[in-house]
Amino acid sequence: MITLEDFKNNNLKINWKVIDIGCLGSEIFKNELSYDDILNFSLEKFDEKNKLILRIVGSDRDEYQEIGYLVQELANMEKSEYKLAFEKWKLVYIKKNFPKLNKNVIQGLIELNDLWVKLDFPEDSPYILQGVKNNISPQEYYTEENYIYLYNRHLDWIRDKSDYLNGK
Repeated sequence: MITLEDFKNNNLKINWKVIDIGCLGSEIFKNELSYDDILNFSLEKFDEKNKLILRIVGSDRDEYQEIGYLVQELANMEKSEYKLAFEKWKLVYIKKNFPKLNKNVIQGLIELNDLWVKLDFPEDSPYILQGVKNNISPQEYYTEENYIYLYNRHLDWIRDKSDYLNGK
């Protein structure tokens, strides 16, 4: 499970769109955020004039779906982009699930592949599938050299994505 602490640890700003994606706003990350995370964020943003936040703060744990609708309303009022919020989720997910370098090349390639399955292999993925939009033969693909190359591409992607999203 991804928590808001994971975003904070990566110096990523949290807003209502980030909350919405982890609540009800994304098929991939739906229900990922806990009630406690949503409640704590609402308390941080507490404004007695904002009836939506008041309703979230006054809600019960078993009202997650209703809270999600309130979060969506707050997210829609916010001047931010869902695309950017989703990129933050993607980065946190990859960092949290990034495998250690594996001595077994085939297992390592499988682990890198598995990272992107949940995200449906987005265009900016550093992962290269053998034979998909390329002519890499199995003999070239399943080598230590290729695995190290792909592993380092992932590290570069994480660094670049972190630099881009840091503070946004």
